[in-house]
Amino acid sequence: MEKTYTKIILQVSLALLTSMSGICAYPLELNSEGNWLYSTKSSGISGISNKNYYPQNLSEFSNATVQGYVTYSPEAGYAGWLRDAGNTTLGFHIFTTYVTSSQSLLEFKNGGDDGHSVFVDDQFIVGGGFGQDVYGSISFALNSTRKITVVVNNAIGEWQGNFFVKSATNEWITVESKPGVSINAAPPAVPEPSALCLGVLSSLLLALTHLLQFGGSRKVKILCGCGFAGGMRGSESKM
Repeated sequence: MEKTYTKIILQVSLALLTSMSGICAYPLELNSEGNWLYSTKSSGISGISNKNYYPQNLSEFSNATVQGYVTYSPEAGYAGWLRDAGNTTLGFHIFTTYVTSSQSLLEFKNGGDDGHSVFVDDQFIVGGGFGQDVYGSISFALNSTRKITVVVNNAIGEWQGNFFVKSATNEWITVESKPGVSINAAPPAVPEPSALCLGVLSSLLLALTHLLQFGGSRKVKILCGCGFAGGMRGSESKM
């Protein structure tokens, strides 16, 4: 009978450890090549008559092909632009980054050749046609992170796009050059399992052992601290 109880405890412990690893950890791929993830999709809206078309729905460029990490163009006259001189690939050119800000509001400007759009946390914010600058703002909770996606629809010829934010002196600057703001092509990491998180397993093992030893209607209190927004969570049950 004792061996049976031990086997049950080990099986339950393994199941809990497996489930907790998904809750408390997130695999983060480090990015050292650029601050924007660049993807393309060739099925954009092409043709000279569609130079003013800009996407307003994520489904229009879903399943895009990832090309790699990129930075702003260093070309003279295009400082702060996302472009590839001589590239005439038609379709959508998609740039994604994660912006962390200590400021509550970022005002931005977006322009491009041809149509261009800005999405925040996968929601369409604003867009415009060839050569048309558009404006918007993004709100932030203190030191929070938001996902920014800039899309250019290349209908004909070469393409380029930009994304600038307003400085304290009302100048348009690159987003990562603004004080109190940082960007990263990789999503923010979920905290790794803490000692408290792993301690849940020990608490449960102790509780189960207690029950097996003493049985009956005994109250068992198990505390779990896995870095959740609510902090320590306790559950009390009568067994």
